[in-house]
Amino acid sequence: MEKTGNEYRNAPVAEEFLVVGRPYYFGGFVRFCDQREYPAWHRVVQALRTNRPTTWDPETQYSPFAAEIR
Repeated sequence: MEKTGNEYRNAPVAEEFLVVGRPYYFGGFVRFCDQREYPAWHRVVQALRTNRPTTWDPETQYSPFAAEIR
């Protein structure tokens, strides 16, 4: 963010990478990490003890990128 007076706007790097529809939009990956990858670090000990992923359920998905099988 950049502030000019009382107004805020995206900084150039945010405008290039975090605006939907831009050629280099990266927000989907940021959202994926926020929702799937970062929370898993809170359960890393569980993953090591059980030898199972904590970012997806292998009973319903074969990878974190696959849709759930219901």
